Amino acid sequence: MFKKIINLFKKNKKESEEKDAICGLITYIEEDGQMYVDIRMSDYSDESLDSLANLISMYNPSSMIEVLSIIKNQLEKDNKMDVYNKLLEVVTGILSSAEFSLGATEEEPCINPSDVI
Repeated sequence: MFKKIINLFKKNKKESEEKDAICGLITYIEEDGQMYVDIRMSDYSDESLDSLANLISMYNPSSMIEVLSIIKNQLEKDNKMDVYNKLLEVVTGILSSAEFSLGATEEEPCINPSDVI
């Protein structure tokens, strides 16, 4: 009986977590060596696309391109290229702002020439 109660609480917890998620992204590779992407979005709103873009921007460039190509293929099949274009705009904005903030720091030498003398 105790196990049933625990399972009941776990089910309720999973259901509430699923309802709160705006966006989710899972990448995996199956035995055939193919990369697959599971995306869960509540809708195609700006908030959902921003969340998906944030998740995508965490990947390194080569993985990001592969994930974006998989997303593009699926959205092409669904005739949702406007969603893909909006997603690309948001991802590009995130990457350019991150690059700008990294490049904003001035480079200073580790040892000043006056300290050597």
